[in-house]
This record gives sequence, structure tokens and C-alpha cells, in this order.
Amino acid sequence: MMAKEGEAFSKMIMKMGRKQSVRVPRSINKKCDLSEGKIGKHRYFVISKKDAKPRRAVLYLFGGGYVLPPDKGDFLFAVETAEATDAEVWFPVYPLLPRYKLVDAVRMVMEIYGMMLERFPAEQITFIGFSSGAALACSVCIQNKQEGFRYPMPSSLILVSSGTQLPPSGEQMREMERLAPKDPMIPPSFFQNIGPLLAAQEDRYLLSPALYDLTGFPTLVLYYGTHEVMLAFLPAMQAAAGRANVEYTVHIGEGLCHCWPMLGFTKEGRQSREEIYSSVVEPRKSHAALTGGMNQEGTGKA
Repeated sequence: MMAKEGEAFSKMIMKMGRKQSVRVPRSINKKCDLSEGKIGKHRYFVISKKDAKPRRAVLYLFGGGYVLPPDKGDFLFAVETAEATDAEVWFPVYPLLPRYKLVDAVRMVMEIYGMMLERFPAEQITFIGFSSGAALACSVCIQNKQEGFRYPMPSSLILVSSGTQLPPSGEQMREMERLAPKDPMIPPSFFQNIGPLLAAQEDRYLLSPALYDLTGFPTLVLYYGTHEVMLAFLPAMQAAAGRANVEYTVHIGEGLCHCWPMLGFTKEGRQSREEIYSSVVEPRKSHAALTGGMNQEGTGKA
């Protein structure tokens, strides 16, 4: 579906927009404490271990190309994160296309983050994002900097399969086309087509963290698989971190697909989750990759 072009692509987005209902798994209430709130029309959830007093917090941002709502797997990942890290996990169901733009999602998530800061210091808050949720995490930090660092930055951003430059450069598109036969999920054309729907001209700076001055950003923990087209964004993000002297760690899963840490039923997915949970508990400590793929660390010198 994501390979459609022109009017067919727009119609596909409209059709998907009519299927954005959110179902919270009933099992969550048995495992965790769950509360729900609203910002305007948009729901958010707060998840923690039963009868716990969390010492830290996680802002979890689901993926789905800014079109698909969270699914059962997202909620179960949030529950597991709460249990494994003793964290209070905040789960916004942020505004999606086609009714809303990226800036609407950014505004909601920033408001959520402000609420989190009333309960936890910034150094005890981690953002975790998958796919478009990872890009959104970056966009929130960009907007925070645009507003003169309205809030202190979180301790770290854990970004899984993040798209960081829309539209992609010619070099990135060529690399995506090379990787496309290995990627069963997302076609390269999606990244050229989605940008104009996400942001008006005045908000385009939110679409490309890799082209933005990341000075003042928190530590980045980046995950990609060798069998996903979004790996093409990694060099530009490393270069952006280097220019801004931002510390980063890269985990690359050899032979693995888009958002592979979500696949908790696999050995590689389980090991990557343990890495992620360790990064939440000890955000300033680097953790060696356990996936058999490549692991890279940077100190701002990409």
C-alpha cells in the first residue's frame, strides 16, 4: 500500500485514517496500574507496575508512519518496559494523518513531557520511539530548542528505525533503492510522498533532524537493521551528532528488519530489549550490542 503514488497515495492515507481506533488490551489492568487522560480530543495512558513508586519515567512513542494507531504490541512493549525498568511509562496516542499535521503531534507530546517533568527530573526521563515515533521524538526536541529550551532535555533518546530526513537526499534514495529488495515492509517512495502531507512550509524544519543543529540534544541510542531501507538515514544522523558534539551509540542488527526490537519472540529482539531497558536504567552508560551485528559508539566525532 505504501508504494502507491500521487492521488492513489493520498487516497490510501485517507482510507487508513478511517481506521484509527485504539484498543487497549484487557490484560494490562491485571499486570499493571493503568490510568488514562486526555489532552483535547487525544488520549494518553500512564502505565506502571502494580502498587509501585517508579523512580524514573519513559515517554513511549509508537510507530506507524504517522497514519496507523498503536496496536497490541505497542501496549505490551510499554507494559514490559514498566516492569523491567521500574519506570512510569507515558503513552500518548498522538494526532495522526490525515486530520492532523506533524506539528499537532509535536504540540501534544510536548505537553505530555511538561506533565512528566512535574513528577520526575529530566535526567530520569527517557524517550523511546519506534519508526515514525522515533522521528517524532527528535521533532519534539527540535521544537523544544526552537522555543529556547522551554523544557530541559530528557536524559536520552532511544530511536528504533528512525527516519531523519524528509525528503531524502539523492544519495539516500539511491541507498534505499539498493536496500529495497531486502525490505519487505517500507518502499523508498514512501519517504518522498509523506513529507508534504506532514508539514506546511513553515514547519518543514521538524521533518529533518539530520539537517538540524543538534547542539544541546541528549544522548542518542540508534537501532537499525541491515534489511531495512531506513538504514540509509544513519550516516547523516551520525554526521549531525558529530557536528553538534552529541554522544551516540548505534546498534545494527545483521540480517534484521525494520523495528526488529519489537519482535520480542526472537532471540535478537529479546536481547535488544534488554539493551534498551539497561539504557533506561543507566542512561549515561553504553551497553555492548548482543545481536551479532555491528555496534558503534560516538563522542560527537562521527
